Formats: sequence, structure tokens, C-alpha cells
Amino acid sequence: FFRKSTSPERRMMGGVFCTFCRGWAVLLIALTLPGACLAKKDCVVFSTKYGNIWVKLLEHAAPQHCRVVRRLVENTFYDGATLYRAEPGFVLKGGLHDVDGVERTSPYGPIPLEYKLPNKKGFVTMARRADPDSATSEFFINLKDNPTLDRTGSEQYEAGFTVWGEVVRGFGMAQAIADLPTHPVDIGGGNAIRILNEFVQLHAKLETCPAPDREEL
Repeated sequence: FFRKSTSPERRMMGGVFCTFCRGWAVLLIALTLPGACLAKKDCVVFSTKYGNIWVKLLEHAAPQHCRVVRRLVENTFYDGATLYRAEPGFVLKGGLHDVDGVERTSPYGPIPLEYKLPNKKGFVTMARRADPDSATSEFFINLKDNPTLDRTGSEQYEAGFTVWGEVVRGFGMAQAIADLPTHPVDIGGGNAIRILNEFVQLHAKLETCPAPDREEL
């Protein structure tokens, strides 16, 4: 019923329009395919002079903690922070002091407790004070299963600690750092902790997690 246009200009414009439509169609199809979207940066990479420790963010278990950790990394809070406490067969702790032992203050305030996962070997947990809702930036890597750090009751000291990450690469590196020379520091009550003779400086960035190295655990 309609006369086909023979105008070169119209044919050219029609071709351009079709190409434009095909381009959008390919893009829309691509975005619906598995793996087509940009991979999510779901790992914190803590770099040290000894090597890297890759920590997968467990956002399903501790969404608020993971949100704060992301912000701390993105705003370079952990750059220049250190690993400072090393208890072989227990924990490797850091994220609070700089190389001079000066405490850093997180700009995001305390994080409410999100206790869901036990302190298993390779899990990364946020440290806190007596108040269960007092965690900020200090964390520790569980070098073994630590059921004594899990929830055992309703009192403050029984509330447990929030697990927010899991080491997927570099667990052997964490163990090696924990084996570096330390000295005891009395914290009162007849208790002492082991402090590294030389604090290990950190740098942190967000990356897409690699496949986990299960042999390290």
C-alpha cells in the first residue's frame, strides 16, 4: 500500500537507525547473559611486604560490617595501618594502630554486633571492646577454630564476635607473619598478649575474589 522510498538519503538514514537499534539489542542481550555484568569487587586484598592476604567479604552474614569495611578500604583508612598482635595457633590481629603504635579512629563509628558465624579457622572477625556493639576497624584472622570466641550466652562477655570475611588466598602468609618474633605485653589481671617486635604495615584495596586456595587451610 505504501510506495517504497528510493531516496538515497532515506536509505542511508534507515541504515544508520537499524545499526543503532542492533547495537542496543546486542548490549541488552549481553547484559542478560551470565557473567556479562562487571564482576563485583567482593574481596579485600591486604598487601604487606611479605605478600598478600585475600579476604572475601561475607555480606550475607554481616552486611553492616562489610559495608563499613568497604568504606574504610575505599577511603584508604587501612593504608598505613598494621598487623601488630601475633598469637600463633590463635589469632593475627591488626587494623587499629599505625607503625608508631598510634591508634586510628574510624570515621564511621561503632558497628552493631552481627553474630551469625562461628570463629572458624580462616575466618576474619571484627574485634571489639566489652560492649558487643563497639567494633570499629580492628580485626583478627582466626589461625585455628576458636570456639571460645563464639556466642555462649546473653551477657556482654558471652555475646561473641562478628565474622565478616574469609581468607581465600594468603592464609599461609598470615600464619608466617604470626610466627615472626614477638614480645609479651601485660594487659593486667595476670594476662599478657604477644606483640610483634616490628609491626607489619598494611595497604588495602577491593578486588574480585579469585578461586579459594583450600590447600592453605
